[in-house]
Amino acid sequence: MDADTVNRELSIARKAIGWWQRHGWIEGDPTIGIERRPAPPDRTKALAENQITALWRLDVALREKTFRDACLEDSLDLAELACSGTVARPAHWSRCRRRLLRGLMR
Repeated sequence: MDADTVNRELSIARKAIGWWQRHGWIEGDPTIGIERRPAPPDRTKALAENQITALWRLDVALREKTFRDACLEDSLDLAELACSGTVARPAHWSRCRRRLLRGLMR
């Protein structure tokens, strides 16, 4: 798993353990000694305002507009998506949205 996933899961576990301790369900903290992983630097770049405006003005088919809107709504890196041909972060999307995007990418 990547560092962000591990760190998020560790944080969730620590919150739950604290709650369990406050309620007297457990005494110790099994996460003591587990350190957060260093996250890689964020190399993503946001689109400039003029780029976003130009993107919205494009006269494209409904398929492309739907795909673009779904990606922008979820802050996907469109350049990465175009190069890899895969949906970079589908885990938090609904099954319906994942099916829609898979169909649009065909």
